[in-house]
Amino acid sequence: MNDKFKLWKIILPGAFLMLSLIFKAAVSFGYDDIVINLGIRGYHVLSGSALVLVILFLVLTAILGGTEVLRLSKERKEYAEEVVRRQEAQNNLRLEENKKGSYLDTSGQLVERLLRDQLKEGIKLKWRELEKELNVLYDQSVKMDMMQENLANLLKKNGAERLDDAEGVLNKAEQYLLQNIRKVLNYMEVCDNDTDEGVKKVKDSAAACRAENENVLKTTSDFLIAMTEYLNEEGTSDGLSSLMEYKDILLNTLDNKSGSKEPEKIKLTI
Repeated sequence: MNDKFKLWKIILPGAFLMLSLIFKAAVSFGYDDIVINLGIRGYHVLSGSALVLVILFLVLTAILGGTEVLRLSKERKEYAEEVVRRQEAQNNLRLEENKKGSYLDTSGQLVERLLRDQLKEGIKLKWRELEKELNVLYDQSVKMDMMQENLANLLKKNGAERLDDAEGVLNKAEQYLLQNIRKVLNYMEVCDNDTDEGVKKVKDSAAACRAENENVLKTTSDFLIAMTEYLNEEGTSDGLSSLMEYKDILLNTLDNKSGSKEPEKIKLTI
C-alpha cells in the first residue's frame, strides 16, 4: 500500500497559493505607489485580482488535499481489511491442518478412517515389530464397519426403517471400539520402540484393546442375530423380547466398560 501523498497535488497549488498571498500582500503594502501610478481603479483591480487568486488556489489546494486524504484513508482501510482476510485465511488453514492430525470430526466423534490410517502409519514408521498385534485392531474396526453396513442393508431390504434406532446402538458400539484403539495409538505416540519397557507398554495396551473389542464385537453380533430373528419371525413378542434383551446387554456392556454412571438409553422404535 502506498500511504504517501502525491506531493505534486499539494505542492503545486500550495506554491501558487503562496505566490498569490505574496502578491496580495504586495498590493496592500504598495497602496500608495499603485494609486499614484495606476489610480484608485487600478489599485482595486489589482487587489481584487489578488484576492481572486488567493481564493482560487486556496480552494484548489483544499480540494486536491482533501481528495488525497480520502484516497489515503480508503487505501488504509482496504489494506487493513486485506490483512484481516489473510489472517483469517491463515487461521482457517491452520485449523484444517490441525483437523488432519486429529482423530475427531467436527461433531466430536471418533472417525474410524483416521484411526485406521494412524495405525497403519504408526506400524510403518515405528512399530513394525508389533505389526501383527496392531493389525488385529485394524481388522476389528473394519469388522465393526461391516456389521453396521449389514444392519443398514437388513433394515432396508426388510422394509424395517422404523428400527433405524438400532443403528444408533451400533454407532455407540463403534465409538467404544474406536476409543479403545485411540488409547493404543496414544501409547504408540509416546512410547519408545527402542526400549523393552516401551514395547511392552504398547503390546499390553494392544492386547487389552483386542480383548475388550472382541467382547464388544461378539455382543454386537448377538444383537444382529436377535434383530434378524425378530424380522424373520415377523415381529412376534418372543422375538421382540429377545431383541430387547440383547440390545440391553450390548448397551450395558458398553456403559459398564466406559464407566458411565447412567447408561445411555436408546429405545428401539417398533
